[in-house]
Amino acid sequence: MREKIKVAVLGTGHMGSGIIKLLLEKEGFELAGVYGRRKEREGTDVGEAVGLEKKLGIALCADLEKLLDEARPDVVVQATSSTMLQSKVEMTAALEAGADVVSISEEASFPWYGSPEIATAIDEAARRMGKTVLGTGINPGFVLDYLVIALTGVCYRVDKIKATRINDLSPYGFNVMKTQGVNLTKEAF
Repeated sequence: MREKIKVAVLGTGHMGSGIIKLLLEKEGFELAGVYGRRKEREGTDVGEAVGLEKKLGIALCADLEKLLDEARPDVVVQATSSTMLQSKVEMTAALEAGADVVSISEEASFPWYGSPEIATAIDEAARRMGKTVLGTGINPGFVLDYLVIALTGVCYRVDKIKATRINDLSPYGFNVMKTQGVNLTKEAF
């Protein structure tokens, strides 16, 4: 029987909580540890922190290096922030600890466009450690990019593509709302 893939999740916000809940439902994965930036929540049971009705017996850790050292994850899911600048330290630490990285950072789907220096540094760390980094998520990437293009695969000819999306950002934190322009003037955005 194959060993379970040990996964550490960075973040317990809306995205991190959803990822944790999903991991608990999937076969072949073990939740090895969870990192949260807020020191006042350190030690809280992860089940309680993400709104589950049961405790998981895993304490929330506010020290990233300690979490990576003790959990020794195969994969780290970075779900604390939306930009490469904000997530660089966490992704690099995960790579240096010997883990592959999956990031929800919107910029991570093609980081060389907006953050070429950071992308290069993370790429170099991944290559040095023999690990991979996957920037994925729904925005951008799936809904208005991949899905739209995939749907044209059955078309003989495509003259124009128009995609519109309306979404509720209220469950997300300030950083996500800021990247989407909520409460910003057009000029500030």
